[in-house]
Amino acid sequence: METSTYARWFRGSTPYISAHRNKTFVMLIPGEAFEHVNLSNMVHDLALLHVLGVRLILVHGGRPQIEQALPESFYHGHRRVTDELAMSTITAVNGQLRTRLEALFSTGLPNSPLHKVDIPVIAGNFITAQPMGILDGVDHLFTGSVRRVETRRIKNSLDGGALIIQSPVGYSPSGQVFNLPAEEVAAEIAIALQADKLIFFDEVAHLSDDQGQRISTVTPASLEQALATTDNANATRLGYLQQAVRRGVTKSHLVPFTDDGALLAELFTAEGIGTQVVEQQLSLIH
Repeated sequence: METSTYARWFRGSTPYISAHRNKTFVMLIPGEAFEHVNLSNMVHDLALLHVLGVRLILVHGGRPQIEQALPESFYHGHRRVTDELAMSTITAVNGQLRTRLEALFSTGLPNSPLHKVDIPVIAGNFITAQPMGILDGVDHLFTGSVRRVETRRIKNSLDGGALIIQSPVGYSPSGQVFNLPAEEVAAEIAIALQADKLIFFDEVAHLSDDQGQRISTVTPASLEQALATTDNANATRLGYLQQAVRRGVTKSHLVPFTDDGALLAELFTAEGIGTQVVEQQLSLIH
């Protein structure tokens, strides 16, 4: 990037830097992103947001890694039925992925402008879960859903300057661990905190119209058509983005994890790069 171009971009980003400072963002990093070469660049950009004063909660997925570890899984609808043996494997896989993220934030981010920046990372039991139970005659065993988000614990950690990493698991009041959808965990945390943004990284860069052109902004109502014509996995993620805005989250975003700098382009430029969901299409600040 030429110096003049860089200077214009940096000056143009100033309103966004001010607008995002001290705001709470919940982000989903899907399991697919862990297999992509851009992961370290994503972590650099997330670290930059933290340095700029954004309060971050990162929820990671692990679907492809769990699929590899449990190739014989049984599904009911789009949910994995989790027995005791599978739950043990899922817990191990999630632990490995969480540790990998923690390590990336703890290395001092070498070969980046944030080299030697200290970023405290916290992971904890912030989610109380409940079993899905029996649906259509199928006992989902250790597959669960979010019962409660421990907002006070999360806010105390954020107030202390920490970046939070949450795995897609939760614990019952009796201490039983449950397998949870990462999208649900991220959305429920964002809703409970009334976060300023819920951001899903995805292989899909953005929504497109009938001519293949990017749709930069949609409302929850206008998203209905996209949900009706999208495959199950993407429809599920879009549904959570829609639900979050309808339940009080200011904005939700779909951003590609495959493009270097996509998150910064979405948050610090007027045109953005992904698709944002807002209740009313008024604000130009992504």
